[in-house]
Amino acid sequence: MDLYDVTAYFTFYVPRLAATRPLLRSACCALASKHIRRLLETRQPRSDTHWHHLGSEYWKTNLKTRNWNYESAAYYDDAIRLLMDEITRVSDPTNTSFDRSHRSEEALAAIAILCVYELLDAPGPEWSAHLSALPLLETAPAQILDTLTPQPPPRGLSKRSIFWNFVRQDYLYAFINETRTRLNPDDPQFWRESGLVADTNGYPQPHCATNASNNIWLETDEDLVSHSLFWILSKIANFIADAGAFDVDRCGAQPNQLSHDELSVQWNGLDLALQQWSKGLPSSFASFVRTPLLQIGADAAPFGLQHSFDRITYTIPTCGSTIQNYHMARILLLMNKPPERRTLRATFTERLSSYQRIQEEAVYHSKEICGISLSSPPESVRIQSVQPLFVAGQCLVEVKERDMVVDLLRGIEEDLGWATDYRVQRLNAEWKVCPPI
Repeated sequence: MDLYDVTAYFTFYVPRLAATRPLLRSACCALASKHIRRLLETRQPRSDTHWHHLGSEYWKTNLKTRNWNYESAAYYDDAIRLLMDEITRVSDPTNTSFDRSHRSEEALAAIAILCVYELLDAPGPEWSAHLSALPLLETAPAQILDTLTPQPPPRGLSKRSIFWNFVRQDYLYAFINETRTRLNPDDPQFWRESGLVADTNGYPQPHCATNASNNIWLETDEDLVSHSLFWILSKIANFIADAGAFDVDRCGAQPNQLSHDELSVQWNGLDLALQQWSKGLPSSFASFVRTPLLQIGADAAPFGLQHSFDRITYTIPTCGSTIQNYHMARILLLMNKPPERRTLRATFTERLSSYQRIQEEAVYHSKEICGISLSSPPESVRIQSVQPLFVAGQCLVEVKERDMVVDLLRGIEEDLGWATDYRVQRLNAEWKVCPPI
């Protein structure tokens, strides 16, 4: 939960609060108990990467003797009961604004933890129910800020950490279910207050209007860079949801839906936003080392892919995961580009050449995603790589490449207890329609 948060709010601050806050304690214990159950349910892991957390004498004695399914359900029920009470208190106008603020922070932190609880399994309706709490987030001040004025006072660091956890959850839900996000990514004022640097058109903006360089980021902006990308991904998820209803054969939209020209304008704006985001990234977002699989020996290269892939290593896990999501964003835009209007001047050769360029670019981004996962990144990066790997797998056509993606996804579930089988099944279903080369 803290992969993209330099303050590590859920790692350091929440456990301290949980010692005296029953709601947070129940939510944390529910998540931990379910994680243990998931680890025990998966097949024998390929390595001891996650078992070192459970290596004490206590765990050796109790790991397989306690009913972790019951434990997780009991803590979850307690958390839900306490959460409903807390929401009632937050809504009570007789409480002071200070008290309501602290209670809302605790409630939102608990909901964010319970969202992760639901995501340990394949996403379901319970996850959506927790995300319905998004309206509890405070909105930005009403005053309109000029793009050249300094940043408004951002949310408190704790609430900002919770907020961005919800943003990622909101985007993931929209992407997986092909719906629009609950939060509106097209309100620059709202997102400025959450720490972003954005202009009125919704594009990443330099820290200072007089910045003479082309770089819009400072070297210490890793978390801000990541947050900005997920903001753009939320916009892309909404674009995909809107574009899904477009009728290609009629070259028009149904009533109350965007036209072809409107979709094209939106697509170009998103493409420009990604270009702006990637301009002058901090040096930590450059790969530390790229090792062709050929150099580690043909026998060690998975599935005989030593000529096709690099292991791409980043010094900071946040940066590696963010770049994986950037490549996924590029693929999503490519695969959802509005169709060119058919004209007499567009020959079959020109169209075929255009399709080939899109395919080549999508395969490039897919191999970059896989290369980061092949570098044995930390557990937090592996968990966040599920959706990028799924998107990459949709673009790869060779049997060995597809087998590698499935192996990477299954390894996440077997080693970390994080559900990936629903994505493997979806890939297998799509690959039956599009046989490998």
